[in-house]
Amino acid sequence: MPWELEIKKEDDTVDTLKLGNGVFSVGREEADIRIEDNKASKQHCNFYVQGDEIAVIDAGSTNGTFVNGIRVEKKDLKHNDVVIVGTTRIRVIKC
Repeated sequence: MPWELEIKKEDDTVDTLKLGNGVFSVGREEADIRIEDNKASKQHCNFYVQGDEIAVIDAGSTNGTFVNGIRVEKKDLKHNDVVIVGTTRIRVIKC
């Protein structure tokens, strides 16, 4: 698996999640990657992974999806990019 997500929560705890190929939804409810963050939407965004490529696409979230501080609808990601969902910071790591 070439990608990991380092998920830093509001309380500063960090979870690490390895990703294989596929589509991974992020949100407060009914998501592959559930985050407990009141500023995140129920279905906030999706990560798309295919081999050495990874992208994030906003799923119509209320507060937006940000990459390195810039609001995005869709963005190809690279090693060490930081995706912000609500107050949760998700660092993208290429293994």
